[in-house]
Amino acid sequence: MQFAKPAPLGKGYGYNILASNNSNRYAGADVTVQTEKGAYTARVGQGRGQANYEVDASGSAIYFAGNGYLARKLTQSFALVKVPDFPGIDVYYENQLMGKTDRNGNLLITELLPYQENSVEIEPTTLPLDTQIDVTRETVIPYFHSGVLAEFSVKRMQGVELHLRTPSGEFVPVGAEFELNNSSCEYPVGYDGEVFIPEVKGHLLEGSVKWENYVYYFSVPLPYTSDPIIELGEVQCY
Repeated sequence: MQFAKPAPLGKGYGYNILASNNSNRYAGADVTVQTEKGAYTARVGQGRGQANYEVDASGSAIYFAGNGYLARKLTQSFALVKVPDFPGIDVYYENQLMGKTDRNGNLLITELLPYQENSVEIEPTTLPLDTQIDVTRETVIPYFHSGVLAEFSVKRMQGVELHLRTPSGEFVPVGAEFELNNSSCEYPVGYDGEVFIPEVKGHLLEGSVKWENYVYYFSVPLPYTSDPIIELGEVQCY
C-alpha cells in the first residue's frame, strides 16, 4: 500500500507513505518541504525489527550581480528576478509559484533549464495599488550552470481626486469634460463635480472643464505628500 504526493516545482510540500505486508514487513514515510532557500526532507522507516531515521537539507549559496543569495540546490541554471524596492511580490516560473521577493525586491530561482526558453513572471496583483507595470512576464535563456537577470520595472503613481465648482458655487455637471494643461487626456466629471486623475506630475494642477457652451478654468497647488491619492476636496473654477 502506498500514498504519495510529489513535491511541486515551486514552494510547497510532498510526501510518500509506504507499507508492505510481504515477508519483509516494511513501513516508512517521508515528507519534503520546499521553500525559496532550500529543500528539507525527513524520513522514517521500520523493517525487520529495525527503525531508521533520516533528515536531509539542501540548498545553494550563490554570488551574482554583486550580491550573495541563499537559494535551492543549483542543478542546471538559475535566474535572478528583480523587482527593485518591492518586497513580497509573488514570482512564478513556468506558472508555478516559486516564492516572494525579499526586502530588496529580489528572488533567485535555481530550477531553470539551460539553452532553452524559460518563462518567468510576477503577479501584478501583489504590487501596491499606486504602481504601474507594463511587462509582467519575461523569457530568458541561460547557459549551463550560469545565471540570467530578469528585471521588472515598476513605476510609482500618484493620483488626485477633487470636486469642481463653477464660479457661482454650483457643482460642475455630470458628463463635463475635464482636461489638464500638460496632458491631452480628458477625464469625465462625475456626480458632485467629482474628478479622479490616476497620475499627476509636478506640484501645480491647471486646466479647464467644459460642457455645452461653458468653459471654466482652474489652478490649484498640490501638497507635497507620498500618499497614493491626493484628496483636494472642493476646487473653485474661474
